[in-house]
Amino acid sequence: MNYVRQLNAFGEKSIGVLNAKEQAMYLRLFLIANQLKWPEWFEVANSQLMRELGMRWKKTIINARRELEKKGFIQSVDPGHKMKTRYHLIQLYDDASKVHLSTKIGHKTKKIRHKK
Repeated sequence: MNYVRQLNAFGEKSIGVLNAKEQAMYLRLFLIANQLKWPEWFEVANSQLMRELGMRWKKTIINARRELEKKGFIQSVDPGHKMKTRYHLIQLYDDASKVHLSTKIGHKTKKIRHKK
């Protein structure tokens, strides 16, 4: 996953869609995924998210997770009591429409935009 492109896409797609708690939780998950070197899926305990986000209630985490899933920002698997939740961050940017290739023509560099 491209860190900058994902963060920029999140900034665009979250406006007017996510509330402050949902945004905070997504960004915390984003940072955790980055620290773990972007695994496809990763585990985080509700207690860790509560502590890092300054949230007092487990239900707040569960509601934010449910909304992030419903709105297409994440996927998650909650294995149950006293087990860490598994998370997957959905790629929010489109690879195909924004790929730029550079080719040298003489002394000039020409940018070619490829669309799918």
